[in-house]
Amino acid sequence: MSVFSEDEFTEYFVDGCGLVERCDLERDKVKLKLDKEGRYVIKECRFCGNKTKLDIVAEYSKSDEVSYHDEIENRDVEEWISNTDWMIVKCCVCNQISIATDYIDRNLVQVDQSYFSIVYPHRTYSSYHMPENIYKAYEVALKARYLDGSLCLLSLRRTLEIICKQQGETSGNLVRKIENLANKGILPSVLKDASDIVRDLGNAAAHGDNVEFSNSKVNQMIRFVESIIEYIYILPEKIKKLQNPN
Repeated sequence: MSVFSEDEFTEYFVDGCGLVERCDLERDKVKLKLDKEGRYVIKECRFCGNKTKLDIVAEYSKSDEVSYHDEIENRDVEEWISNTDWMIVKCCVCNQISIATDYIDRNLVQVDQSYFSIVYPHRTYSSYHMPENIYKAYEVALKARYLDGSLCLLSLRRTLEIICKQQGETSGNLVRKIENLANKGILPSVLKDASDIVRDLGNAAAHGDNVEFSNSKVNQMIRFVESIIEYIYILPEKIKKLQNPN
């Protein structure tokens, strides 16, 4: 494995669609770069769900090195180990701000690769332990939250409807379905109340042409539905896994 000294190494970063060399590694300094005009990555925005251009508007870069004394040459040596670029990126669709990292080390340099990831917002849900149709309905709501509050609330109401049907409540209106789930003990009273609020706001979103919903209210409804999904699907599987580790 090759080892890069401070004189031999040149720093790298991912710009757009490829690995690009950046020269003159500035040792022992954290560099702040603002307003990188024209720099971007094509990734999925976790706010709106679109795979699109994320403009890099600021960057914080830090290199990690190891120091030791070379007994043979009788000199102090500093070797580069890795570099992480922290980037603030802005979605060109929803204009929301995310935080990303681009990591590279001396092994990755040899194969012209780096690891890019979105670290904020966190990806909070996967389809693991959830019926696929419920996951897809809820995912639509998450993608719509910053684009259209009414569409998000409609999607959350639809998610509730699908949950009720998946739990065996296939007849009657949503009010009756939610009540039946509560009566059967599937929903505790506090989540039954939360379901009623989501249902009411979903109805308002469907019938109110001029009604506007604040981001805080929409986000609260998302948390309500997330709690319902967690209680019915995620938590039981986590408990079962701990009770039966094999």
